[in-house]
Amino acid sequence: MKTLTAFGALVALAFAAPALAAPEGPTTAPEKIAALTEDQPAAYVTDVKWIDSAEMGAKIYSTAGGDPAINGLYTYLAIPGEMTGDGWKVFQIGDFNEWKILQQEKDYIILQVSRSWVDQASGDIKTVEEKLSVPLVGPDANEITVTPVK
Repeated sequence: MKTLTAFGALVALAFAAPALAAPEGPTTAPEKIAALTEDQPAAYVTDVKWIDSAEMGAKIYSTAGGDPAINGLYTYLAIPGEMTGDGWKVFQIGDFNEWKILQQEKDYIILQVSRSWVDQASGDIKTVEEKLSVPLVGPDANEITVTPVK
C-alpha cells in the first residue's frame, strides 16, 4: 500500500519543485531563484526508508532538530491508515545521531542506532551504539514497545 498522503505529497512536492521550475530545453544562462517565502516542513526531513516487509507498508523517517552533534535526528515510525486518505499513525522512536535498518521482518524491524548524552559528572559526551527491535503494527495501534536487542 504505497499511497500518497499529505506528508508523502509534501515530500514529493519538495523534491519535484525544482523540476517544475525547469525551463524547456537546455539551460543557457544563469537563473536567479528566490527562496520560498513560507516555511517548508519537508526541508526538516532527513531520511525516509520504506519498509517493504510490513503487511500494510510502513516507513521510518527522521527530521532534523536540536544539536546535530548530539541526537539531532528525531526518528519516527509511520504506519499508513487502512484506507487511502486516512493519513499516518506516527510513533516517535527516539532521538539519535544516526540509524540504519539492519533487518526487516513482517512484524518488526531491527534498527542499529547511535545515541549520545553528556556525562554530568565529567562533562564528557558519551556515545553508545545499540540495536532496537521496532514492531510493525496495524493502523489501529495506539502505542508500540521498542525493545533493545542483544
